[in-house]
Amino acid sequence: MKKDFIIWDDSESFMADEERNTNKSLAEHLSRLGYKAITEHYTYIDFYQINEFFNLIPLSSEIFSGVGLDMGGGAAVLSSTIAHRDSVEKVYCLEGVVSVVKLLQPIVKSNILTNNIDKVISVIGNYDDLKLNNDSIDFAFSWDSLHHSTNPVETLRECYRVLKPGGQLMVVDRAHDNATPDYEIERMLNIVYDANFLKSSYRDPNIILTRRQNGEREYRYNEWESFFEDAGFSTRYSREILGGQSDHKFEPNDAGITQVKFDHHVGGYLNKKVVYILEKTASRQ
Repeated sequence: MKKDFIIWDDSESFMADEERNTNKSLAEHLSRLGYKAITEHYTYIDFYQINEFFNLIPLSSEIFSGVGLDMGGGAAVLSSTIAHRDSVEKVYCLEGVVSVVKLLQPIVKSNILTNNIDKVISVIGNYDDLKLNNDSIDFAFSWDSLHHSTNPVETLRECYRVLKPGGQLMVVDRAHDNATPDYEIERMLNIVYDANFLKSSYRDPNIILTRRQNGEREYRYNEWESFFEDAGFSTRYSREILGGQSDHKFEPNDAGITQVKFDHHVGGYLNKKVVYILEKTASRQ
């Protein structure tokens, strides 16, 4: 019998215990409820909204062609949406939580890709140890997953290794003003989730769980830019997307990155995302 996934590393040892527990709990419960519940309570964004999001990024149509890699692909909504394009041959959707790959990805792939589910190759693995050859991938992307890396530069260098020269990486994540003081970063990481969040994540509402314990990290714009440079990438493009359906008051960032409004929620903390498009300009020695 053909497996719906391949295994590079199923130890789950590179992620925080509570992060793994939260994602496992969500996968087990949402898999019983179907595609709509997965997009509403796990990814917070669906096929149509992702395509609208990419319409705000002019270079996206240029990037997504050939063979791709989704680093930290979760339920595979993003992988499947990108693989839906005729220009894309296939996408390796790499996710570390075994139950997410086994339980959620088949539901999502069949809903978005129908008869073309083989265009997304589900992979259980660690994005710091990609079982791919050097210079073998045309493009890569990371949506709200790179901040979970314990060593972003190491993760980015591994991505750099497998990209072909001229290959591009799109990073969609969150970032804070360069002037954000350390104590504010600490405050955000030490926020304790309330009972409503715990219930919606199918966790015990009586436990004490902080954002730090759940694998979250917070970086400033200049820290992201330093990570990219240290890994060997050049930055081609940046833009900040401000999600709708929020009372959060957005102010211009101090990195000078152009901001645009998006009518939908973009998911995650603060409901805004910064987009970087990075290029591998030469083989790293």
